[in-house]
Amino acid sequence: MGTTWGHTLEAYSPTGYDPGCSWPLCKGATVFRGRYYRLASSRTGRVIEARVNLCLEHAERWAGKHGLEEALEAGLRQRLLARGLFLHVAEEPEGRGWLACPVLKEKRRPPYAWGKTRTEAILALLWEVGRA
Repeated sequence: MGTTWGHTLEAYSPTGYDPGCSWPLCKGATVFRGRYYRLASSRTGRVIEARVNLCLEHAERWAGKHGLEEALEAGLRQRLLARGLFLHVAEEPEGRGWLACPVLKEKRRPPYAWGKTRTEAILALLWEVGRA
């Protein structure tokens, strides 16, 4: 009992009431919704799906903890490619952090998303693209 698997993370734009981040003692706004599946009973094989609301900072921790960085980046690349755009992720000079943005004909296009880490920049762009 207690076996957990199938972690996911998706962009979430609340309409109306925002429940806030589910992380203990966090008052951040919901930006992503995480989901995971857990075995409720090994005897019956019943599975529980649980959802958590996450702010950007805690979504980055969730992605890092469950190894979702590559899957999120691949999903973002596919989403941009469907629009005819490519993904650009690079560390900016002068310690400005990481920049993630779409690229068309070797020119950066909005929306631009910055982050302290590569994962945070990708998550920020995923949220921007998910809202559109």
